[in-house]
Amino acid sequence: MKRSGYVCASFAIVLLLSALSAGCSKSSTGPAGPAGGYVMQFQYKNYPSGSYIGVTDTGMDSLNSNVNYSDFTTFSIGYSSTGSEKDRYIIRYDLSSVIPDNVKVTAAYFTINVDALNGSNAYLIYPLTASFVQTTATWNDRAAATPWTTPGGDYSAVPKSNTVAISALGKFTFTLDTAMVQGWITDPAGNYGMMIMATNESSGDNVANLDYDANATASDRPLLTIYYTLP
Repeated sequence: MKRSGYVCASFAIVLLLSALSAGCSKSSTGPAGPAGGYVMQFQYKNYPSGSYIGVTDTGMDSLNSNVNYSDFTTFSIGYSSTGSEKDRYIIRYDLSSVIPDNVKVTAAYFTINVDALNGSNAYLIYPLTASFVQTTATWNDRAAATPWTTPGGDYSAVPKSNTVAISALGKFTFTLDTAMVQGWITDPAGNYGMMIMATNESSGDNVANLDYDANATASDRPLLTIYYTLP
């Protein structure tokens, strides 16, 4: 369950990445994690501060395979039988300037807000295996004139979250594989982001509408929560 309260965090010291100074962010709502250690949250222009812009995201639509949706504030994920339309969502958090690479991740969560729904579906998160450019990525291309190896995105076949069923409006939280998130911190160059994809992309009309990182309501933007300990 999610709860409100002060979220304690640590912030990187620019000239000494091996040391952290303890701090506490403004009040937040997020998933509870292991006792002890630290927690840090990432949300576009909200956490860890109002100046954080290290989030890139966009949607991909198989029916409109050359359209970029990065200027939307919401986007659907799922499947529609009309046109055999598949919708997927990709997002990347830049952690390199905020968390030193020698911490140990103990738990990680990704929370989305669903503001509209047609039918129901279940969703999984997969790590991307190629980079993308937010303003030019489409179903066919990961950047301008640079196609994905496979239309719909290049991603690992092994999911790195639990399955989350969505059949109502509101916030839903995925529990992420800690090794995936640890890799984003230890090897920032290998952090290509992640994809949310429906488990059913072949039948029915089952689509959820999630809020993007530029949604007007900051608390409804996608939220990454990381619990970690220091060396």
